[in-house]
Amino acid sequence: QEFRELELLDHITSLLYNNHLPSTVFSKRRYDLLTRFQYHVGEAFISPAVESSIAWGPYDPVHPTNCCKFKLDVKSMPHIPVRIMCNKDKDLHLMGPQQDSPVLSYGKSISNNKHSVHALGCKWYNNSCPYDSILFVLANTWKSDPVHYAKCFKSINIEWMGELSKSLQLHIEGKYSLEQVRDFMRQKLH
Repeated sequence: QEFRELELLDHITSLLYNNHLPSTVFSKRRYDLLTRFQYHVGEAFISPAVESSIAWGPYDPVHPTNCCKFKLDVKSMPHIPVRIMCNKDKDLHLMGPQQDSPVLSYGKSISNNKHSVHALGCKWYNNSCPYDSILFVLANTWKSDPVHYAKCFKSINIEWMGELSKSLQLHIEGKYSLEQVRDFMRQKLH
């Protein structure tokens, strides 16, 4: 049934594109459009492009599915909170002393952690490709534990993933940019 409806919709679209669709056949909804088209051409109409395996006829016509017959069963909530309730027994001062964050001035940055973690990733350009996304995921996974993931990558596929692991190591050592690693792997894959 679904394929039959799609074939009719395809034929209607073709007629509309070529300005051969009658002005009486219009609708914003699928069911109404199919019903009006069938009223105009008859229920037994078969588009010339329809395969014989899904063809219909006067004894087996297409009956468009009316999606409006479905109704939502929305049950009322027994309790609707009117306002946010605070726990009066909880003392907010028991959380400990607050640490003031340093105030940053323009052009300066302060890091509280000497070993802060920054995600690896390629710079975004208008011509960026899917390799950027997958490299972002793989590089950051590898960076979380290089020794472990070097073994994992090699066990998956030494030719591609093992090479990626070596290239990421060279990137960490500062010999290549991540964009160069991406371009190298892209060229190797093609």
